[in-house]
Amino acid sequence: MLLSSQKDFYIHDLYMPALSGDGIKITAVGFSDFGESSNGLIERCWIDGLNGKGINIVGDVSSEFVASHIIIRHNSIFYCNTGIYSELSEQVEIDNNQIIGNTNYGIVIGYDGRGVSRLITITHNELGNNNLLGSIWIQAVVTGVVEGNRFVNNLTETFGNQLTTGKADGSGPVRNLTIQRNYIVQANPNLAGHYQFFIHPGYSNNISILDNYKIVLASGGLYNDISRINILREIDEESGLIVNEKRGASETVILPNPTNLVPKVWKSYRATFTASTDLVISPPTEVPQEKDEFYVALFNNSASPITVNITTGSGFILGDPIVFSSSTQYEGFILMYKYLAGNWYRVK
Repeated sequence: MLLSSQKDFYIHDLYMPALSGDGIKITAVGFSDFGESSNGLIERCWIDGLNGKGINIVGDVSSEFVASHIIIRHNSIFYCNTGIYSELSEQVEIDNNQIIGNTNYGIVIGYDGRGVSRLITITHNELGNNNLLGSIWIQAVVTGVVEGNRFVNNLTETFGNQLTTGKADGSGPVRNLTIQRNYIVQANPNLAGHYQFFIHPGYSNNISILDNYKIVLASGGLYNDISRINILREIDEESGLIVNEKRGASETVILPNPTNLVPKVWKSYRATFTASTDLVISPPTEVPQEKDEFYVALFNNSASPITVNITTGSGFILGDPIVFSSSTQYEGFILMYKYLAGNWYRVK
């Protein structure tokens, strides 16, 4: 189905099996030089076995926007080349879709890095067996949210990251993107150097990754570039505990005086530094009370995490100093607590 030069459209309850080309293709909608504002809703469609894109919102980069507001919801898109492809839209909402077995990507936002979408929301979708290039690729966007999606059994084979932001050549800037409360179930890129979240360094800014549940880690790790992430917080599904946390990718913070850490008011710090001589930080000598813990978590220059849980003594015995080797660059964060009236309190 091809719609061309439609100002507003509503497509619903279609069954499109085993066809050639794209399933639903929208072109030349709402060109800005005509002063048009287009709105579209695509819902409850079943698109199966196409050799093109399941839903294709085609752009023209000579226009400022192609579509003003597109909503794609409650559709089932199976075994296409790419499930949902939006080249150039002011606002796109992709909600509650099944996107299964597409051979290239599940969802692509942005046209060759040039089609910048002003606002995207990708929420509550199930992405399964999108197994060649990855589940979601956000090439260019100003503001966006990726929330509550399930990545199930996405065994990528060639390029392979579950969610990629930006483009390596810098043509696809991604700004102000929040990735939160998604579930990764047996979504394991099976080649070294592939990641669950691939953040193109230098072209992805103000990325917040919060409270995502991970069951199987990628062989290359969870993140390729921790430094581009503004706020990072991960939760272990079995225990419900925070297992990884970092704040402030754009901040430059000097580490506090390591001889004066206890007991005073502490805050969360992010820092990048190279120790000219061995630097020692001494943890507290008393165990924090109740559920509060004293954490030190750092990353070396290969982005491999060095996480120390002082409460349980994982990696270090309570009270042992932590030594930063000279001439090694470290990057990460320190979570700090204050001690008051016999109790430790986390400083938010």
